[in-house]
Amino acid sequence: MNNSSFLICDDLGKVTSNGLFAGERPFHFYLPRLTFQLTVLSLVTLAAQVAMKPMGQTRYVANLIAGVLIGPTCLTHIIPGVTKFLFPQNGPPLLELVLHFGLCFWYFLMGAQLHPGPMLKNVSAKAALIGMTSMLSPLLLSYPVVIIVNKLVPEHMQSGVAPWFMGFYFLPTTVTVLAGNVIDHELLGTDVGNLATTAAIFTSIAVVLPLNVLLLVITPKREDEMFYQFPLGKFLSGIGFAAFSFFVARPVISWIARRIPSEEDVKENHVCGVLLWAVGSAAATEVLGCRITYGAFLAGFVLPHSALTTVVTKRLEDFNTTLLMPPFFAVVGLNTNLLSVMNGGKGITLAFIILLIYVGKVGLVALAASSSNISTNEGLMMGVLMSSRGILDILMLFWASTRGIARTGDEEFATLVLGIIVLNMMIGPAISYLYERPMVLLHKGCRAVQELRPDMELRILACLYDHHTIPSLLSLVKATNATKFSPIYLSALHLVHATSRESTVQQQSLESGGFVRGGDTGSLNAAFMMHKWPAWVNFNLQTKLSSYSTMPEHICKAAESGRATLVIIPFHIRRLLGSHTGVSNEIVRNINLNVLEKAPCSVAVLVDMGIAGARTNVFFNVAVLFFGGPHDREAMSYALRMADVEGLRLTLVRFTPASGASTKPLPVSGEMTEDDIFIARFRTMFEARRSVTYMEKEVGCGADTVTVIQGMDKTHDLFIVGRHHRGAAAQMLAGLDTWSEYPELGTAGDLLVSPDVSAPAVLVVQQYSWGEDAEEETRESRHGIGHGGQTYRGYVLHDQVRASAPAPGRGSNVVSQHAVQFDEYGWNWNLRAGF
Repeated sequence: MNNSSFLICDDLGKVTSNGLFAGERPFHFYLPRLTFQLTVLSLVTLAAQVAMKPMGQTRYVANLIAGVLIGPTCLTHIIPGVTKFLFPQNGPPLLELVLHFGLCFWYFLMGAQLHPGPMLKNVSAKAALIGMTSMLSPLLLSYPVVIIVNKLVPEHMQSGVAPWFMGFYFLPTTVTVLAGNVIDHELLGTDVGNLATTAAIFTSIAVVLPLNVLLLVITPKREDEMFYQFPLGKFLSGIGFAAFSFFVARPVISWIARRIPSEEDVKENHVCGVLLWAVGSAAATEVLGCRITYGAFLAGFVLPHSALTTVVTKRLEDFNTTLLMPPFFAVVGLNTNLLSVMNGGKGITLAFIILLIYVGKVGLVALAASSSNISTNEGLMMGVLMSSRGILDILMLFWASTRGIARTGDEEFATLVLGIIVLNMMIGPAISYLYERPMVLLHKGCRAVQELRPDMELRILACLYDHHTIPSLLSLVKATNATKFSPIYLSALHLVHATSRESTVQQQSLESGGFVRGGDTGSLNAAFMMHKWPAWVNFNLQTKLSSYSTMPEHICKAAESGRATLVIIPFHIRRLLGSHTGVSNEIVRNINLNVLEKAPCSVAVLVDMGIAGARTNVFFNVAVLFFGGPHDREAMSYALRMADVEGLRLTLVRFTPASGASTKPLPVSGEMTEDDIFIARFRTMFEARRSVTYMEKEVGCGADTVTVIQGMDKTHDLFIVGRHHRGAAAQMLAGLDTWSEYPELGTAGDLLVSPDVSAPAVLVVQQYSWGEDAEEETRESRHGIGHGGQTYRGYVLHDQVRASAPAPGRGSNVVSQHAVQFDEYGWNWNLRAGF
């Protein structure tokens, strides 16, 4: 390969230019030429990322392809003068300086990712077996494959690459690239995705540290030297600085990090201090004779897993990967000529060697996975994922080639680079072909509150996107009466966004709109632990990492596996206290709409406009608006559980058409509608209760309904209403759907959150149905209404029977805390570069 350096300026000693109007040529000066180079390289890499994104390729592949396109493979081959203009060879190597600066920060970010203690402690035996197989298989296969293939081809086609180097070529598994594929192909949260990521973390700990020590202790040979040196002084100085970093710097940084509980508490001086520590460490190791990247890696490696580390990596990553790293890929591309692969035949032989070792590694990993009761397809997926290549592979290849230890010429170097590109590009199609998504099995529990008997447990799945949802959720659960015979099991699902490509600026803007940051997990845990739960309320807090596109699927799977009767999701708008404006999050809205469409049980949208939660932690006055239909009956069934709560007043307002109003008691008849039977039984059950009020309002259209509801927001903390209304119920809301903004709330729910009413809190309930347009007669026949069905004294108004008695021994509150997936290993998913 070409070992020349790429320099950038024609006129020595001149930094800035006075511009074209001063008669000067700006690109003959250091600063204009360097900024132009960085701009061009960044634009090319960004364009490659945009072009490769629809193909499901990671950012690393796009950047590497962009670098190759700039080099002699494409641009330089077509327009030879471009290289001379962009990278002239008669000036100071400022671009190489930027390159090494970018590598310095990349090593810092990589070190900040690795936490051997918690990582290795939580790696299962299955993941360790797969990780060890992934590491050892290329080392075992490289020697026989290289020797046998070279003997089978003519001498002029034999590859000169050392067998041991081919083993190291396949040795590392880049966990960030693997994580990007896991997220992009919606494997996050699956057994395959979890196991592959854990095994990759294991290999990162086992490989990255020895490779960095190897780069530290080996001194490159000069032209007059035949062997590499092992300088004892440099080795001891490197070990000494590592001891200083671990025993002096780390305790100080950990002490500071412990005083910063969340990301909001991280100040600018904290970030600046960490970055100064990184730069200072790099400078110190360079002075000691070690590599600058060694000091940067140690600076990140000693950082604790904390909110401080998360903020620093977020702020640094995009700047580094977008501006400082493209020169590295450009230099690799300028030294890579893919057109030379077909010249002498050595490239073809080397490509065949790469293919055989790759197939062997995938097969051995699949064999190791099959011994752990993993299917063949999933085992092959594990092998493909564990072959993810990253920037460490290019660094090792570039380092070995420039120093002659890999014995690679231009043709073989280009083949090795091409192998990295092709193997990464094969991951997406291979996963799509091999992965069969499991079908969700329908749970046999009750899917609607209306179906619950008085002696059945109410299982609720509550989704949390931010801490603002907690007060209203806790108030709602407290207002929902839990008894010894009908306890409540609350499963709170904390959804944390994990992505591999979105920029930090986009991520922060989404988070400010309401998404929970990973660092807020502790505050959520504390809020649930410190809350004084009512008796017979059992809760379980889980944290789920997921991409935005897969969050609805994870919510539905959690409801299915947890046999939930009701899923509670927060509204996407959070109104600011004392203001008619609010903070909206369209990502949350899209998730909610998908959940409402696909949920395996009833769904309730909880709207807290920032007033109810701020005023009190309890709902004292609850109003149920009943227009008729299955969704209103579901809302009423849930509200009836609140009737026995001490200190709570429940008001049921039934809206009737003005032409058919009737205030006298309704006789029980087989011809009565289910709505009539519900209301009649309600009045019979709670007629003597002073805390329960029933009233009927005659309305002729939507305007009359607005008149009735206006003013109720002053005396009620919570409104409960069904989502959809059809037939006569829809006529009572006629005209309001024209002004409806939020279809997820339905016409009545939209009215309650509008400026005309501004209800403090609203619960919009959608009843689960076996068909979207299930006929009323079908449900009545199934429920036994009007056909001699037995009436239960309690909250249920029909005889639907389910075998789901409350579990014994749940008389006290039990906390089952599930750690964040992958995060329990200390892995920071906020690093999204995919390098």
